[in-house]
Amino acid sequence: MQTKNNILKNIIKNKIKLIIIFLLLFSFILFAYYKYRVRQIIAQEQLIYAKRVLYEKELAKELERQRIEAARPKTDVELGIIENLGTGYSDFSVSDFARNFNIRAALTKIDGLRIAPGETFSLLEHLSPFTKQNGYVKGLVIQGNEILPEIGGGMCQISTTLFRAAMNSGLEIVERTNHSLWLHWYDDQRSHTPGTDATIYDTNGGKDTDFKFLNNTQDYIKIHIRVDKAGHLNIDLIGTKDGRKGMIYEPKILEELSVASTTASTTNLTSSKLTPGKTFCNGPFKGAKAVFTYGITDKDGNETLKKFYSYYKPQERICNMGI
Repeated sequence: MQTKNNILKNIIKNKIKLIIIFLLLFSFILFAYYKYRVRQIIAQEQLIYAKRVLYEKELAKELERQRIEAARPKTDVELGIIENLGTGYSDFSVSDFARNFNIRAALTKIDGLRIAPGETFSLLEHLSPFTKQNGYVKGLVIQGNEILPEIGGGMCQISTTLFRAAMNSGLEIVERTNHSLWLHWYDDQRSHTPGTDATIYDTNGGKDTDFKFLNNTQDYIKIHIRVDKAGHLNIDLIGTKDGRKGMIYEPKILEELSVASTTASTTNLTSSKLTPGKTFCNGPFKGAKAVFTYGITDKDGNETLKKFYSYYKPQERICNMGI
């Protein structure tokens, strides 16, 4: 009986030893696997960190390359400035010295100017302020019912020409105002009728009169000035054609408005803008109501029409004497 008990005890002891050996072996294997996984995870983390450092270095290089590229002046070709979209023309050959000087000074401020896609171009913004410090002299300007010398006189020659260039290029006209008086040197060359002029005026704090157009193409547009010594002005708008065509239909006079032209109808005024004792007269001016149609035809042949109405008031002869 005792022998059986001893045998049973030995069997139990051996099983316990085997279990202990198994547990120890399992623990060793588990610990070894744990160490292997820890080393593997550490290696993976180190690899990820190394890749991140490398990526950050490459990213920094790319950002620096892009910064340098962005700072590099783009060529006209890179910006899509490759062909003439349309041209505006006007003639200021009869202008006096002051008006001629102001026009040429102002043209240098916009010649070569680039207009980004989606940008609304304001002529007044780029030509003003109209001061001696900004390169202008006194020239004649329409001021209400009078025409008097003012620094920067003559800017409407540019706004009128640019208005025609923008339309011949098929661009959207955002803001345009006609002159208050019928000035024949702005007449349409085909019919010698008014209607395709545009004026600008800086009121220095009041409501300004501006000329604006939108670059609604996909590329940059560049203003290119061509002017000869005689005073024949061409403004080209250079960009990339997209199939559209602009058309200025011949303006028509809806009604002519006459004014008395006798010396008895002359209005005599005084002005501090003239040299004391000097007299300057202008007029009379015949008035008119005029209209013309601006057409834009897209690449598919669909035409959009817009009418521009203009009112030119009749005005009697006005003489100003400087005081």
